[in-house]
Amino acid sequence: MIELGDDDLQRAERRLLSLLRKVEETAAVEDTVAIMVTLAEVQSRAGQCRRAVDTAQRAMTLFSEAGISCPPALFAAALAEANGGSVEAATEHAERGARESAADGDQLYLMRNLAVLGQIQLTTGDAAAAVETLCRVSEIGRRMDIRDPAVVRWHADLAEALVATGALEDARELIELTSRQALDFGRHGVLANLERSAALLAVATGLPNDGVARLRAVADGQAGLDRARTLVALAGVERRCRRRAAARAALSEAYDICVAISATPWADRVREELDRTGAQSRADHAVALTVAEQRVAELVRAGSTNREVAAVLFISVKTVEATLSRIYRKVGVRSRTELVRAMDVPVPEARRPEPEPLRSQAV
Repeated sequence: MIELGDDDLQRAERRLLSLLRKVEETAAVEDTVAIMVTLAEVQSRAGQCRRAVDTAQRAMTLFSEAGISCPPALFAAALAEANGGSVEAATEHAERGARESAADGDQLYLMRNLAVLGQIQLTTGDAAAAVETLCRVSEIGRRMDIRDPAVVRWHADLAEALVATGALEDARELIELTSRQALDFGRHGVLANLERSAALLAVATGLPNDGVARLRAVADGQAGLDRARTLVALAGVERRCRRRAAARAALSEAYDICVAISATPWADRVREELDRTGAQSRADHAVALTVAEQRVAELVRAGSTNREVAAVLFISVKTVEATLSRIYRKVGVRSRTELVRAMDVPVPEARRPEPEPLRSQAV
């Protein structure tokens, strides 16, 4: 879609919702899922994290019920979970999506699933793994002769990972080449994220004040999760320059943005940074569950076993167990029985609650 590439996300969502209403009752499952996948990507990029998770979950349910392989739905689920759900679930979906794409010979969705995996590796602190994963994405894109950097958005993440691992000249070459391509195609969102990477490169080459100025300029032109990511990068530079108050201010704003758009994995990471600085964000720091934890808690309270929860949410039993451990720590309990007694979680009407129809999201 033109709107998706040009970052006109509101118009893209309206058109997709309208199209979905027309096809969801009569079209083949593959057509409906294809629309949902694009819709989930639009919602993720627009900062509608809860909607994106719900849309991706419905796409996963459709293809699962149809008994078909669907790497695009796994990509949508990985992206939505990475931004608004569970990092563990996002990683599982991206890795599975990459495997199934490779098995199907689907190079485009192999790239897209790997791009999400690389983003997760970068933002969770494993820059070396991100470089390896995203270089694989780059090689596939080169073989496919993909020149539009908005087709698969991996360039800024790879540049940032290269900076983090000390491969500064490689980062510089990538930023310069992709910036020219983004200008040729008019991809302003791609350019802004590349500028964030360029600012971090400036810091790494001994120009921290220049990097700070550039990061602030980038943030001024961004909104939602892109702005929050730039503010987190800015906070890191400010902290290295021993400007702790400025670092705390950037982190506090980033945290408030993540909470407002339900970007819960990001909010958790930023909150950890704030806690390390001894700062309090303007948002309420009371114990709260992420979207993914809330879903697990609802199913557990309804009586589902770990295996049943895993089947409903398309994750592994191991991920369910890890999520429950986090819930126990947050709530201060040690067992399922104590969790049910202690938590104020709405009880689903059925053992496996059905999501609301997508048409209820219409704007």
